[in-house]
Amino acid sequence: MILEVEQINLSFDQKPVLQDFSFILNKGEIACLLGSSGCGKTTALRTIAGFEQPDSGKIILNGKILSDGLTFIPPHQRRIGMVFQDYALFPHLTAAQNIAFGISKQPADKRHKRVTELLDLIDLPNCGKRYPHQLSGGQQQRIALARALAPKPDLILLDEPFSNLDADLRAQLSKEIRQLLKKENTSAILVTHDQQEAFAIADKIGLMSTGRLKQWDTPYKLYHEPTDIYTARFIGTSFMLRGKVINDYCIQLPIGTFRGSLPSSYHYGDNLNVLIRPDNIIYDDTSPITAEIIDKDFKGNHFVYLLKINSGETVSVQIPAHHHNHPIGSHIGIRMNLEHLIAFPI
Repeated sequence: MILEVEQINLSFDQKPVLQDFSFILNKGEIACLLGSSGCGKTTALRTIAGFEQPDSGKIILNGKILSDGLTFIPPHQRRIGMVFQDYALFPHLTAAQNIAFGISKQPADKRHKRVTELLDLIDLPNCGKRYPHQLSGGQQQRIALARALAPKPDLILLDEPFSNLDADLRAQLSKEIRQLLKKENTSAILVTHDQQEAFAIADKIGLMSTGRLKQWDTPYKLYHEPTDIYTARFIGTSFMLRGKVINDYCIQLPIGTFRGSLPSSYHYGDNLNVLIRPDNIIYDDTSPITAEIIDKDFKGNHFVYLLKINSGETVSVQIPAHHHNHPIGSHIGIRMNLEHLIAFPI
């Protein structure tokens, strides 16, 4: 364990911003705080960094108490590196000088060796003499990360680090930064509102809502094993359909019957909200169950159709685009392909 955040509470003007906020980060793990704007994720990052002092709770980094009821270590003494949304590079310093800024008290030869090592690590060995305005956005991002890594901190914090970049570069850089952090075996926490970004970079994701951590888990479990209906709705594209337990092995849904092992807490007659994702529904001309197309999006190799089923509820389905360009208002046959049940009591 490298970081323990325990029962953190923080209010601004008597309004709770973080509530019972707790998680554990292991050495070398990359985590992501994910959530919509205003959920408290950046405040959580600032609290860990020491820019905000919590009202209660405890933060322990590498066995050292950073904050509790009696102790508060200021940011510059926490051994935490920070990468800001706008990179915050010094415009009058070269890339190499920016990287060396946090290790200026080290001997010159040791400092030069570390800067050279990091320029090689971020694959910019010939850019050390360039100034920030001579670098692309992606290059500036890597220099900012190298600067944060230079003192070999216990933890790196990244606040929406890709928000100023275009979509393709964001996807590329998220993979590159993950690789860089893993090579350095440096633990990190990233803040983002982008699910795909979180999935690409994180070992663990903490989904936040109104200052609370709804679920702290691996990306796979967050998607396939959400612990509450908020998480189920937030992660990925999904719809909820009403279902009814008809025996120990079956749940009746408007688009078919789910058959499989049910939790012992489900009983005959129980009504449930069942999570349905686009890949749980298959286009099938031979199916007796039909649905009306009420909207569609062309995605190149496939369409995403929004369907209205007989119960009046809506679901979406992905269908290969070739020979399947159905008009809005038409009806298509569908069948359910639900192998794993995610459901919540109504």
